[in-house]
This record gives sequence, structure tokens and C-alpha cells, in this order.
Amino acid sequence: MVRSANRINADLYYCISYYQVYIAVIKSLLSQKDNVLILSDAIPDVENLQKKINKSNIFVNTYILFEKDQVAFSRTKFRQEYNRHGNLVKFLIGKSLWLKSQKAIISHAKSVLLIDVRKFQDIYVFGEGRSFAPYLHNIRKKFILVEDALNYYQRRKEDDLIEINRMSKPRKFYLVNKLLDVLGLYYYMGGYSSAVKKIEVNDKSNLVFVKCAARKLTELNRKELTNQLTEEQRKLIFDTFMGDEEVSICSSDSCVVFTNPLVFDKLVDGEIQAKKIYAELIKRHCPEKNIYIKPHPRDSVDYSELVIEGKNIVQIQALLPSEIFMFNRELRFERALALSSTAIDQATFARERINLGMNEFKKIKKEIL
Repeated sequence: MVRSANRINADLYYCISYYQVYIAVIKSLLSQKDNVLILSDAIPDVENLQKKINKSNIFVNTYILFEKDQVAFSRTKFRQEYNRHGNLVKFLIGKSLWLKSQKAIISHAKSVLLIDVRKFQDIYVFGEGRSFAPYLHNIRKKFILVEDALNYYQRRKEDDLIEINRMSKPRKFYLVNKLLDVLGLYYYMGGYSSAVKKIEVNDKSNLVFVKCAARKLTELNRKELTNQLTEEQRKLIFDTFMGDEEVSICSSDSCVVFTNPLVFDKLVDGEIQAKKIYAELIKRHCPEKNIYIKPHPRDSVDYSELVIEGKNIVQIQALLPSEIFMFNRELRFERALALSSTAIDQATFARERINLGMNEFKKIKKEIL
């Protein structure tokens, strides 16, 4: 049953990943408000997720923002136009081309958004790289920016293969970008926009922000957040994401492996290389017999086809936030292994947790590929 959101005491959440939906679900349950959820269609199998969330009745209603194709089209067109020019011209007209791209994205969001966002008390935006944050900026609606993933804004020395300093690019031409943002002409990403009234992070330590953005920071530890949940709420979260799926885990002599979307992120050339990488990781770091592979939601590789002597390989459904495993006391592993995964940090369902870092991936890739 769809209820009307209360204009005064209702919050709005916008998410672009399963992990973000998981955090939004926890925050909504603890807030005890009649909240609303917007799912970006960038989330794999988003319509099935919408059905699960609506069935749980955790939110007043759940909407899908169909933005993925328009954002991709606008960004591709921007790059094509941008790359036609020489370096000097690129510098001079780059901003105008980006504004043109952003305008198209905002116009699309206005045309497909099904609700009036102005009536909500607080809006939590978990990903500003799509259409929703620029749209909010355009209509002068302030919001709370939540980090994309656990400790997303932190420097990570072990992960220099992927972007360590995720906030370094927005800091270039800071004064120009800030002026354009304040004038309403440009959405300044990285937490610097005038539309961002607060930035919520798991941990304030070792973050990468300029001072004006740092003043907006607030720390809300995810472990402390989940500790506030009742047993009934924990069961509801687990059942909501699992749906009709069943997970049968042999807890003895078992290891769970969380994958990175190596093919999707173009870190390897195809599925064969991805399988070779994870086969090698399992041989080196997983002495257990029973190996459960939990692919990242954007990882479409079928790891159930892996054949490793002495190992029993089982693939767990990819489209689940791995963190929900800790809400089922029957799911226990000897070891949890990942190259670089936020799930490892909260994998209390494993006796030993190993987060190798993407530098280890680079090393193994050089050795075996």
C-alpha cells in the first residue's frame, strides 16, 4: 500500500548501488519516518530490487530514476566534442562543453522524476556523478552527501592502481569551479557544491578534502549504526535483500571471496583473465576446501566454472550487498578474502579477514598474464 509522504517529517534517499541501498535501509529503519527511496537504473536488475524493497514496507514508496542511458549519452558526446580541439582550446571551452552536457542531464531528470523533491525534510544523496545531484543544485534544494562506499573519501596507499585521491581532480581550478557553482551554472562535484549542506562519512580520519568541504563533514560510523538495529530489524533487512533466494553454506573449512568487477572496470581483458586472477588468489590465500565466491554486483563473470584441485567452488548470487551476511547467525566462514572490498571491513561472519589491496592485483596480473 502506498502512503503519502509527510511534508514535514519525511526524508528522501537516492542510491546508485546495492551497498548504498543497504545503508539507506538501515538509516530509514532507525529514523522511524515515512521515508521515500529513489533507485538509479544504474543499479543492476533495479526493477527486481524495487519489488523487494516495496514488499518490505521499509519505505513509503520506492521509485526508479531512469537516467543511465541519458547520462552515458551526454558524457560520451561531451568527450567527443572535447577531444576534437587542441590543448589551449580544450582549456578555454572545456567548461562550456561540460555545462552543455550537464544541462541535458538535468533536463532529462526533470522530465522523468515522478515526485516533488522539495517537500522532504532531508535528502540523502549517495552518488553525485549521475543526474540527481545536479538536478537538486539546479532547483536550489540542499542535500546531505553520503560517501559512495565505505571510507570512499580516504587515501589508500595499498590501492594506487585505482584512483587513490578521489578528490584530487575536483580541486583543480577550485576558484573558477566554486564561482560557477554559486552562480548556479555548474554543479561542483566532490562535496564542494553549494547544494551540499553536509557530508556524511564512516570515518573522518585521513580524508581528502579542501577546508571548505571539510567543514561540512559529519561522522556516522557504520558499525555503530548497525549495532542500533534490533534482531527483528536485522531479520527484515536480510529477508528483504535475499527475497526468495536461499544460501546454503557449509561453515566448516570455508572461505568467502568477494570479487572486484575487473572486466567491467577494464582492469583485465575479458572473463578468462578475471578467472585466472581469482583462481591464483584462491590458490595462494585460501587453504580451505569450500570456496564461496560472491561476485560484485557489476561483475558478470561466472566463477562457478572455476576448476581448482582440492577445492569445492560455489558461487553466491551477485546482486546482494555482502554486508547482509552478518545478519544471519548461521552464515559463518573461516576466512573472507578480497582484492579491495568495503565488505571485508564489516565481515564479522568470518574468523579471518584479508583485504589484499589493488597493488597485489597488479603484482599477480604481471606474474600470470
